[in-house]
Amino acid sequence: MEILAQRVRMATPGDGMAVGRLAAIALEHTPKAVQKRARPGRDLVGYIEKRGGIIRTRHGHTICRVATDHQHKVIGMIHVGAPLDWIEDHPMGLRPALGRAVTEIGMLAVDAGHQGQGVGASLLAAVEADERERGTDVLFAKVAWSNWDSLQWYRKQGFIIAAPGADFLLYTPTERPASLTSTTATL
Repeated sequence: MEILAQRVRMATPGDGMAVGRLAAIALEHTPKAVQKRARPGRDLVGYIEKRGGIIRTRHGHTICRVATDHQHKVIGMIHVGAPLDWIEDHPMGLRPALGRAVTEIGMLAVDAGHQGQGVGASLLAAVEADERERGTDVLFAKVAWSNWDSLQWYRKQGFIIAAPGADFLLYTPTERPASLTSTTATL
């Protein structure tokens, strides 16, 4: 299969509608109760549409990157940030450090016609490189246990699967040479 020329970049003003369409794909396997909280609302789509892919939050920021094909059409997206709900469960004094140390992949999606061509891996590689540079210790994704294809994909990318039913597991294997640990969790 031919790999399309692609470029990963920060989402820019005007990318909001494409990000919203891809976010809906990313959430297809998410349980309905989680979807109601996670669905990108007009705020996310509108923010990216007007301002681009860096959004300030109470514990840092979230970042939305997109992959484009040779015609500059958005064909994939990844949205990452600090796990805000989890951080809020910790004492106030720990929250700034946790916001810097832990990053969650909130959504990752590739257009169906471009899957299997390395687009998702390119998006993930860009995030991993940026998070290593930023000093992040743990990068994780929540994946529904029933979403076997995504679990297998994350495993191929070097992620470690946490126990079924766990929100997420912060696990740093000693055999990984880089300081950034990738962990896949399940819902």
